[in-house]
Amino acid sequence: MTAFARGGVSGLASLPQVLLKLLEAYDDGGACRRDLARIISKDPALSAKVLALGCVADLRSHRGEGITLQQALSVLSPDAIKSIAIGASGHQILLSYGSTWRSHLHGLWLRSLTCAHLAELLADLADYPTPREAYLGGLFHNIGQLALGAYAPEQYPNLLAVALDGPKLSQLELRHFNIQHYEVGAELVGSWKLQSFIADAVRYQAEPADKLRDAHPLVRIVNLARGLSAGEGGEGNHARAIEAAESLFPHLQPGRLRALARQAVERVAEDAHALDIPLRGDGELTDINDKAFELANRIRNIAVLDGISQPLVPGQDAEALAKAIRCGAEILVGADACELLVYDPARDALSGVGASLASGLKLPVAGGASLAAKALASGEILQSTDGEANDTLVVADRQLLQLLNAHAMLCVPLEVDDAKAGVLVLGLERQDLPYPEDRMMLLRQLGRRAATAMVGSPPPAASEGVTKPERMFEQHVRQSVHEARNPLTTVKNYVQILGSKHQGEQWAERDLKIISEEIERIDGILRRLSEISQSHQNVPGAVSINRIIADMAWLHQTSTLEARNIKVRLDLAEDMPLLAIDPDGLKQVVTNLVNNAADAMPGGGDLTIRTRAGVNVNGRMYGELSVHDTGDGIAPELLAHLFERGASVKGAGHGLGLAIVAELVESWRGWVSSRTEPGEGTTFHVLLPYRLATGGEAE
Repeated sequence: MTAFARGGVSGLASLPQVLLKLLEAYDDGGACRRDLARIISKDPALSAKVLALGCVADLRSHRGEGITLQQALSVLSPDAIKSIAIGASGHQILLSYGSTWRSHLHGLWLRSLTCAHLAELLADLADYPTPREAYLGGLFHNIGQLALGAYAPEQYPNLLAVALDGPKLSQLELRHFNIQHYEVGAELVGSWKLQSFIADAVRYQAEPADKLRDAHPLVRIVNLARGLSAGEGGEGNHARAIEAAESLFPHLQPGRLRALARQAVERVAEDAHALDIPLRGDGELTDINDKAFELANRIRNIAVLDGISQPLVPGQDAEALAKAIRCGAEILVGADACELLVYDPARDALSGVGASLASGLKLPVAGGASLAAKALASGEILQSTDGEANDTLVVADRQLLQLLNAHAMLCVPLEVDDAKAGVLVLGLERQDLPYPEDRMMLLRQLGRRAATAMVGSPPPAASEGVTKPERMFEQHVRQSVHEARNPLTTVKNYVQILGSKHQGEQWAERDLKIISEEIERIDGILRRLSEISQSHQNVPGAVSINRIIADMAWLHQTSTLEARNIKVRLDLAEDMPLLAIDPDGLKQVVTNLVNNAADAMPGGGDLTIRTRAGVNVNGRMYGELSVHDTGDGIAPELLAHLFERGASVKGAGHGLGLAIVAELVESWRGWVSSRTEPGEGTTFHVLLPYRLATGGEAE
């Protein structure tokens, strides 16, 4: 791989306007993956970063289905997507104000998006089965230029100042870099190893039409789209592109192609309007610099919000949370007078917290007349005006103003995922009015984070009957779990970034995939640990137990078993169906059985893991998992207590983990048993019931 593509996608620059829209979607809290895909798909650099990380997370399994951003987003965690947005924003901020490279980003974005829309329209007209894949091919057609700009941000813009594309730019690129941007882009896309001809479409985008007659349709579509979009940009003309179309797609009529070109331009104009991007005029660079400054402020606010959100831990009592929320509001917007009103869903009312005089207020929400109740009912931030006549405010509002010693008040609803948590009431002075929109946006974000902590905390009534030491212990556990999950998230994101740097390296891809899955499992364990007072069990899904066993065997073999001179052999039934089972629980079962087997062979030995399908026990069908070791076996006096908690048989190589195995398997209505022979080893048998797509048990 050349040095230009070796840097991967991390240095590719995006327009600040697109990044702002993406961060706004996160700030709004209600954005789904489709909304995120709609924004990301309008920017080649962001799309490249999502696809590069998505392919690390097994996006390549979509063979023959066409590649889409929706697929890539479906295998990435929300934290990973947000990290992409923040990382790209940081890169944009680092570009110097008014830099020549930044000045060319607008033109590159415009040509990429025009080509993308043309490719999608052409694909639809040519009956290509996956038009969105063609869209990506057009979007990435000049991604090599972004890569060269990232590699040489001072030198490459000078080349673009001479020629934006075409033979002249190719000559300049060969002279200065000994490579053309087509090859750089194709190499970069090819490193993702997608099951697609997108890389070839990028490579052959400028190839003469007569050499592409028998090429894959996607290659011909992007070639023609690039020619038509170049005509719009002045580097060619429609006549030459339409003439080429006769060789590429003889059935396409010239008039229809011209109409498609106009339609693509209209779509680009709609996208630009939605993203607040100017299309023409001398103000393009000024607007980009202004948006970059706004982006820097947004990233600063995110950092501040992340900092003040650390104390907002689910599980705290209401007074501790109220204190943390008030402190956060003071740091964020300088609010030195505020009250927290907590929502009680049983009474559908708001009330104050702790020793505050507001604790005596009981404000009904449904049909309530108070400003706080209206704010929570509507989900909107509401404010009173300075010096409102007393007869326009209900008495409860006047009492709140008196408690806050303020001229007006701002009521911020605290809610997340339609779950109401309360209202934060801020006292305002005359100079604060009208309250700035940017500060209200920050308070709304703080409100969502506060609501997340409050919804996950027991209401005051739930604390009745719980001793103070118990409450303190639960709070300590939740605090510790919260602190542990923060670095875990960092590690998880770093593993995904590390994977993008080792694309195509088979030794790394499987290991990183398993590490990512294990991090997710640890995160799930921590999450369940924080839910001490709640019964929790993962919802079963259709699971390939063979795949999980193979991955776990590989993980243990490479991390511990090889060093202990233990050889692993797998004998997995090819006819094993998917089972409805908790995958994390199954991983725990396999891990505990493997660890116990390893402990039984301190001097090394053989560990065999088998699966068997279609085991009939009393008319019910099961899948069987067995783990056999070649240790010394289990002493007869220990067998009766083998699966009991607290029974220590560690000396024989079998410990508390077996009790956990039994509890998990029994929760799935399965069976676990053991057979042992002194001097010949032990075999554990686990029967997993057939609960498949029908939702019932197989007879």
